[in-house]
Amino acid sequence: MRVSSSLSRSLVIVAYHDQRPVEPVLRLFDSMDRHDPGLAHDRVVVVNTTDGARVAELRSAGITCVEKPDRGMNLGAWDHGWRTSPRHDAFLFLQDDCTVVRRGWLRAFADACGPGVGLVGESFNENWNAPWNELRESRGHIPIGEHVLDGKPANRIDVYLDFMRRSGIDPGAGGDHLRGQVWYAHRTALEDIDGFPYPTNRGEWIGAEIAVSRSMVARGWELVQVDESPFHYIAHHEWQVEPGTGVYTHADSVGRLGRARRRLVGPQPATPDREPADTESVGGRSVDDESVDDGGVAEVRRSTSGLDGEAPRRRAPRSDRRR
Repeated sequence: MRVSSSLSRSLVIVAYHDQRPVEPVLRLFDSMDRHDPGLAHDRVVVVNTTDGARVAELRSAGITCVEKPDRGMNLGAWDHGWRTSPRHDAFLFLQDDCTVVRRGWLRAFADACGPGVGLVGESFNENWNAPWNELRESRGHIPIGEHVLDGKPANRIDVYLDFMRRSGIDPGAGGDHLRGQVWYAHRTALEDIDGFPYPTNRGEWIGAEIAVSRSMVARGWELVQVDESPFHYIAHHEWQVEPGTGVYTHADSVGRLGRARRRLVGPQPATPDREPADTESVGGRSVDDESVDDGGVAEVRRSTSGLDGEAPRRRAPRSDRRR
């Protein structure tokens, strides 16, 4: 098992809030141990700390923890992690309720993050691959808490655009973005966009998730989904595969991710170490856009192109990563 090395340049950063249970973190680390990453790396849990009560449990399990003030939610923890790790130059950012399900998981992200690639994730949010004015009508009126401007409930899109502008981020032509459960980036790209914004509430968190992709695009970086199938290497409890279909559905049945329908250009898909187990929600839910998406199953755009006037984003073809 290639995990920690004094020469490792890769760092896995797990965001954790100390009022959440530790069991999901322990399961995540166990899954990382059970599936060969394919690449030497270091690991750290960055803790958004209130009273630090559960940090001792993680440290007793041999997990390296760094504590910080409780600010910025997951993005604040990730941002603190890469900025305070000067000897690492590649970072895999994980929410604490993720699970590794296939070998070669870190190598896959590293391979996908080639020249010109700013951000690699497990899943594009296809429902948001549209111009802002269309999104304002199609998604902006879906009621969600903590979406206010000047103290009054507001259209979701206006809240997100306001947050991006206040954060100095160019929102670009539309809302195309990689979902924020799993991201991989090099230090060069992170420095170029000045890291991650710090949200203060639910509405700002969703805006910040979108903003990271938009910031990358604005600076000329490419967005890449690590595999044609979403959540291929690293699963998240809120998204579960429908048996025999290859289609992922949100645990609340309010969103849908389709398997990309295009010809594979590389070797045939590798067989996973084992099929991803059905997952269940444990502890507090992460703040995630899909948890409040349209009622029913949402339509998925199959196009892999970006918005008009923007560089195309892409899904990396699968390859045999058993090494």
